[in-house]
Amino acid sequence: MATPDTLKTNFIQASTVIARAYNDHELLHGAEATPAQLIEAINQFFIIYEKLGDTVGENSQFSKDHISHIGEQTIQCLIELGELAEQMNLPKERALMEETAFSVAHWVIRHKGEIRSLDVIVNILAAKANRTNDKTILTSLFHVMNDVLEHASPEIKSDPDKSNPGRPWRMLNFNFAIVATRTMNRELMIKAFDTLGHNLPEDCPQFFEEGLIQSEKTEYGPEIKTLMTEYFKKWATLH
Repeated sequence: MATPDTLKTNFIQASTVIARAYNDHELLHGAEATPAQLIEAINQFFIIYEKLGDTVGENSQFSKDHISHIGEQTIQCLIELGELAEQMNLPKERALMEETAFSVAHWVIRHKGEIRSLDVIVNILAAKANRTNDKTILTSLFHVMNDVLEHASPEIKSDPDKSNPGRPWRMLNFNFAIVATRTMNRELMIKAFDTLGHNLPEDCPQFFEEGLIQSEKTEYGPEIKTLMTEYFKKWATLH
């Protein structure tokens, strides 16, 4: 995660570009919140971010709910600011808003809060995974995904809207299992597959059927295929 100074400096630079472009872009002046309003709200996060420093967990000056709340609000403001950047054709600034949102989520996890907004985080993690085949990087992403899964709010974990196959909670669990498979680390695969079975049992038969087909590729080898076969048989039998 970036240092407080670097994170704030990068945010100030990108948000200044967005605010200036907005002032020259009359068609967007009816937006619910202006860049100035969003920036002011996000700056409240940086005040707390800098105040806490390296303090973590039970030593924090703020409650778990406060940490979770400011994280959720900050991520939402960053999403809105990023959407304005996209509408004004500012891809670099849009990407910076997303990366900042990712850093905010990491901060929430570090301070034992709950992740209450998953969309952007899941998209960033998926994009990072899609850009690499490096097993070291994939292993690092695996652990970040595991942290996000563990610190997602109870409301997200309860997964109430199962009618939406593209919901972030489902995508995060799938991507967690896929990234684990791509590391080719048996221990990580077992962890991810068991997590998938706990969180999305109804999706496991199809997932492991497709996974078994993918494991036929020579790059995976017999050990991976054997493990995938075990999980396929388990879920095909149970369901």
